[in-house]
Amino acid sequence: MGKTRLVFFAVILLAAIIVGASLIKRKSDDDKLLQATNVALQATIAALQAPQQAQGRPPTAAPGAQAPAYASATPAPSATPVPPPTPVPDTPAGTVLDLGQTWRQGGLEAAIENSKLFTLTDQWGHTPGVMVTLRLLNRRPQDLVLNYTQDNITAIDNLGRTLQVGELVPAESAVIPFTQQSVLAAGQSARHDRIYAVAAVTDPSVTEVTFTVSISSVNGACWRVPIYH
Repeated sequence: MGKTRLVFFAVILLAAIIVGASLIKRKSDDDKLLQATNVALQATIAALQAPQQAQGRPPTAAPGAQAPAYASATPAPSATPVPPPTPVPDTPAGTVLDLGQTWRQGGLEAAIENSKLFTLTDQWGHTPGVMVTLRLLNRRPQDLVLNYTQDNITAIDNLGRTLQVGELVPAESAVIPFTQQSVLAAGQSARHDRIYAVAAVTDPSVTEVTFTVSISSVNGACWRVPIYH
C-alpha cells in the first residue's frame, strides 16, 4: 500500500515536470516567434520608408565619381510692355497754318484743304471767290457732338476786308447760310465740302484769304489760302 502510493506520487511528479517543461518550451517558442515577428515588421517599415527618403535627396555618388549636375529652373522672360503713344501737343494759339496743315486742340483735329478759285469769267456764272473743304477728326475716346453754322467760320483777305462765308450751291450759283449738326464717333473723321468765301479773286492786290474756324474745342484755328493770278 505505501509502495503503491509512492509510485503514484512519483508518476504525478513526473507528469508535472513534463507539463512544466512543455510550457517552458512553448513560452520560449512564443518569445522567439514574437521576436522574429518584430524583426520582420521593422524590416518592412524600413523598406517602405526607403523610397520616400530617396525621393527627398539626390543619389549618392560613388567615391571618386563626379556628382551629377542638376539644371536650375530659369524664369521665362517677361514681355516688354509697349509704351503708350506720345500725345501730340495742341497747336499754339495765334498760329497761322498753310493750306492742308492740321490744327490740333482739345482732342479735335481740323484742316482747311482743297481750295478752288471761281472768277467772273467762270463758265457757270459762279460768284467770284474761293471754295475750300473743312476736315474734322475726333481724337477723343468718346463721341463728339458737332453743331456749327457759317458763323463759326470767318474769312478775310490780305487787305483786311471781311468776306461773306457760306455754302456754295452749284445748281443755283449761289452762296447760302448753312447749319451742320452731327455726331462724330471716336476716331472718326468728317468732311464739309463747298465752304465758300466771296472774294475779289480777280483783283491782283488780293493775294490770299485767311479762314478762321472755331468749332467745339478748336478755337481760333487759322489757315492761309494763297490766291494765284
